[in-house]
Amino acid sequence: MENNFNIFITPTYSNNTLSLSAKKSEKNIKNNLFNTAKKVEGLFLNIILTNMRNSLPKNDLFNNETERMYTDIYDQTMSQQISKKGFGLAEIIVEQILKKNILKKNYQ
Repeated sequence: MENNFNIFITPTYSNNTLSLSAKKSEKNIKNNLFNTAKKVEGLFLNIILTNMRNSLPKNDLFNNETERMYTDIYDQTMSQQISKKGFGLAEIIVEQILKKNILKKNYQ
């Protein structure tokens, strides 16, 4: 019995298809980069809010573990809400990474 299957099929791609695919991939990488930068911005804000709250004098009346837990949750929620709108740190992070051509090196 003769084998009629050609194992070495060469794919045919047009330049337009490859360039569109590369553009979509680059856009996806930039979106992921920006989303990660937004998360870093949120973490930074959480650290700032927590340290600001820790710098306040403690009140013995409400200084217990439950109150600290709720204020931590509140600080975390506040930092997430502020970072949704943003204050510019994420854009600076993305700009610095793109300036260093880290993404460009991945394509070459």
